[in-house]
Amino acid sequence: MGTLLVGDALARAEAAGEPAVLVEGMPGYYPRFGFEPAGALGLGCPYPVAPEHWMAYRLPAYDPAIRGAFAYAPAFDRAA
Repeated sequence: MGTLLVGDALARAEAAGEPAVLVEGMPGYYPRFGFEPAGALGLGCPYPVAPEHWMAYRLPAYDPAIRGAFAYAPAFDRAA
């Protein structure tokens, strides 16, 4: 089931013209889909996390000039 969910999320992000998908996840799971260390792409995590758990998937709209710290939408600040 997880494989279908990840595949669907990547397809939707690509259809929306997004440049990349970022996840904080298990380094033994996400690379099978093409995720790679986000730090190597200059994409920083908004909070301390082991670097191998912060991963990015480059979509066709990816531009290597996109770099910096990732920021969650303000709605996530209210999540509890």
